[in-house]
Amino acid sequence: MVLELTYISDKNDAVRKVLQAMFKKWGRSSVAVKHCHDCEETLCSDCFQVHDTFKPLLTHRITDLGGTSAHALMKSKFCTEHPGSKMEFYCTAHACLCCKSCIGDGHSSCGKVKPIDVASKGVKKSAEFEDFVKSIAFMKKTVYKLKEKTHQNEEELRDNKAKIIKRIRKFKLNVLKHIDRIEIELMTEVASVFSSIISNVENEVYIIDQQAEHINEMCNQYEYLEKNGSESDLFVVLNYNAKNIAKNLEDLKVALMSRAQTEVSFRKSNLISEINSLGTITVDSINEEGFYINETGFTADTVSKRRQNYVPTRFKLDKTFMVSENNAEIEITGIGVTRNDRLILCNKLSAKLMIYSSKIQYLSELALAGKPWDITVLSDSDEAWVSIPERSCIQHVDADFMNVDPPIKVPKC
Repeated sequence: MVLELTYISDKNDAVRKVLQAMFKKWGRSSVAVKHCHDCEETLCSDCFQVHDTFKPLLTHRITDLGGTSAHALMKSKFCTEHPGSKMEFYCTAHACLCCKSCIGDGHSSCGKVKPIDVASKGVKKSAEFEDFVKSIAFMKKTVYKLKEKTHQNEEELRDNKAKIIKRIRKFKLNVLKHIDRIEIELMTEVASVFSSIISNVENEVYIIDQQAEHINEMCNQYEYLEKNGSESDLFVVLNYNAKNIAKNLEDLKVALMSRAQTEVSFRKSNLISEINSLGTITVDSINEEGFYINETGFTADTVSKRRQNYVPTRFKLDKTFMVSENNAEIEITGIGVTRNDRLILCNKLSAKLMIYSSKIQYLSELALAGKPWDITVLSDSDEAWVSIPERSCIQHVDADFMNVDPPIKVPKC
């Protein structure tokens, strides 16, 4: 049993023919496990046993094909351009291995074609081989470091994923706790508002009850006198209560005119629409550029960093509003949002800044030295700088106190 007996050279031809006859007679094949360099054949386990029974063959050089390096070696011995042809020559003019077909195709005019046995003399001690060994060592070290870094990055990514998930859940709990606190504050406000209103209504009810009692008393008095009293008694009562009746009528008139039905309502905030996401995911890719191999093995000339923000895949427009300034023409060229959520708009057709609240309510306008082009809000503040190209200047703006500092000239704006 043997793998393939494809290539037979003149060397050890008689032995190979004997082996071939035996293998052909058996009519079997198997996986090659050995390679005989002298016979130039690959052998299966059974063939190798037969090979070892021939005494002249015991001195042959045998390679175990159990490793991938041995298979790679066998593969490199054959021509890729002419399958089935063995690399037996070396062209020094082109510095390449050749088979017999290669010589006929492109190296027939080369006068420096040598058999591999001749060209390979002393190769193990050559400078070229030493450089090759060093390069392989450096490459091996580099690949190992790359593999180590990649595995390390993979582990860090898994840990980072768990940490981010934990942070998101913690942030969600904090948001819910904050909403609970807001709910408690709102409930407290509701209780306070209703307590005050109900107290006022109770006072009104008390006063009205007193008025009603006084009116009922007068009504009972005149009804009694009308039925049972004399005219003189009724006359005295009418004149006595005339001023009281006039005052009571005036008080009732004022009460009816100022009387208002108190209603309390709840208007929900835009919290749900404003919370489009709990946050964004940012990916930083650190690229090691200028990568090369030297005696230290692993080197990078420069390190660059790329950032990519992963925003939620589902979102909607939060708010839209009409920008107006006394029905004048408007062309917005710059937008800024301050720490207290005030919106600042630059209108390049007017020498004024427009200030809006977080509720998109028009608050004020600030006069500038010229028509603004753009605005930059200072980090975590209510201050900003406005560029005014037509005047080659910039101006400092405080959106909290609604102040504008004098312009500062700049060379180019």
